[in-house]
Amino acid sequence: MISGASGRKRIQPTQLEGVKIPIPPLPIQQKIVTHWEAAQTEANTLLVQADQLPDELEKQVLGAVRLKKKKRIAMPKVMVTNWAELTKWNQRATYLLGQTPDLSKGIYPVVSGRECIAEVKHGCSASPSSKLTTLKVLKLSAVTSGHFLPLEAKFISDKKQFRENFDLCKGDILMCRTNGTLAYVGRPAILDKDYPDLIFPDKLMRVRCKANVLPEYLEYILSSSIARPQIEANARTAVGNHAIGNEDVFNVELPLPPLPEQEMLIKVVQEARTESRRTREEAMSLKRNAEKEIEKMILGTRPVETH
Repeated sequence: MISGASGRKRIQPTQLEGVKIPIPPLPIQQKIVTHWEAAQTEANTLLVQADQLPDELEKQVLGAVRLKKKKRIAMPKVMVTNWAELTKWNQRATYLLGQTPDLSKGIYPVVSGRECIAEVKHGCSASPSSKLTTLKVLKLSAVTSGHFLPLEAKFISDKKQFRENFDLCKGDILMCRTNGTLAYVGRPAILDKDYPDLIFPDKLMRVRCKANVLPEYLEYILSSSIARPQIEANARTAVGNHAIGNEDVFNVELPLPPLPEQEMLIKVVQEARTESRRTREEAMSLKRNAEKEIEKMILGTRPVETH
């Protein structure tokens, strides 16, 4: 019944009025609603737990390097700051940098990205192909979620220089270089294996590490409250988009523990992320099962009185 074009979909009121639905007696309706609300409450409780895990994890990681996470506050309309703390003539940048933990109070050396990052490279600027080829180029959506989604890709001409210059290997970190949403700019996604038939586009950056930092550790720091305020503070705005450059990544400051300590922290991170995914999947499974049960109750193919 939905009609329309050019992104403006609509339905006529008379059509909606003609939709037929089963109407059980009110006591049965109430039992169905009660069952539905109970399932939603249980699922939402799990989702809240999953949402809280990243914050708890960050507190744990920061505590391990003897840093304290600052309480995030909304940016005020008017700010007062000391002259020594004014790093840019920009309120948003000043506010964001004020949310960064004081790295000087940690137990590990503070380094710039240039001391642990071997390369920051922009992607391929060639247009996708309208024909099927043996090579694909990623879409922006492949990394904006913070997880690498290799199926988010389009076909592109298979050229030797594309494969050589824009290859993707295990441990590479991809970051969104420009986006209309500031929260997506610089958000990292790490590759867990080689992808020989994929390359990355110009709106993404590929980061490769030096031997003194684990890719998994750098990826986590780039997504944490240590680096995110720095990246967002340095993002420039033009034509409605936010953008960062290579130097903004090279200039990020971060604590650099020895490799064994990095390995221990990454183990904690991976366990917490696994638990968060498991909890979220359990919640979504509850929601899906509840929808199926409710549909059967409404149709009368599942008894309601026992619920």
